Amino acid sequence: MAPHPTPMAITSLVGLLLAVAATEAATPQPLRIDGLVTAVFTPFNANGSLNLRAVSNQAAWLNETGVHWVFIAGTTGESVKLVTDERKMLVEEWERVASRYGIRYIVHVGAESVAESQSLARHAVAHGAAAIGAMPASFFRPSSTAALARAMGAVAGAAKSLPFYFYHIPSMTNVHFDDGMLGLAKAFEDLGVSNFAGVKYTGLYTYPGLMDATRLAAYSGTPHPRLSTEI
Repeated sequence: MAPHPTPMAITSLVGLLLAVAATEAATPQPLRIDGLVTAVFTPFNANGSLNLRAVSNQAAWLNETGVHWVFIAGTTGESVKLVTDERKMLVEEWERVASRYGIRYIVHVGAESVAESQSLARHAVAHGAAAIGAMPASFFRPSSTAALARAMGAVAGAAKSLPFYFYHIPSMTNVHFDDGMLGLAKAFEDLGVSNFAGVKYTGLYTYPGLMDATRLAAYSGTPHPRLSTEI
């Protein structure tokens, strides 16, 4: 007859299970969005300064049309034309008005500098973002999937409490490798990037976007749902 477990063994097992449960609970889960995510314009005044007063009007109109998610300062939002302080002010204005109109927001934090992206990521955490996304540097581009994963993993690591989405827009960044987004997902796993939640595809229906996305969706590891801007 097998010996009964001792109280100490039971206590240790319970402690282990609780630790595993706590780890799983602390890992950000992918967003489960039913509906549209609007890549919002960044409003400007005639002199080129931010027109933050227009954000409330944007939020009100989106609410009226049934849209409850926005992607802030992406390509449509002209992030590459904004200085860091402007990007932060924009997020803070969306934070101020979002709850009034039932809107949640994903913040794009990609920049040429990893340190700048990390600063934007920490700011997004502090100002109510539901998730962050980032496109890679496009001038001094990463030379391999491994280099891309290290750079983006460092950005994701600055906002470990939020889901991180890689913003894949090779038509603009010219960052693409033969192993595609599945290769990036595996590289993230090797690096222990626990909050990688998926890929925001632009150009999903141009070769090899759809096949690349299908391979990622079928991957036998952790599911990586896609956010597509080309529907």
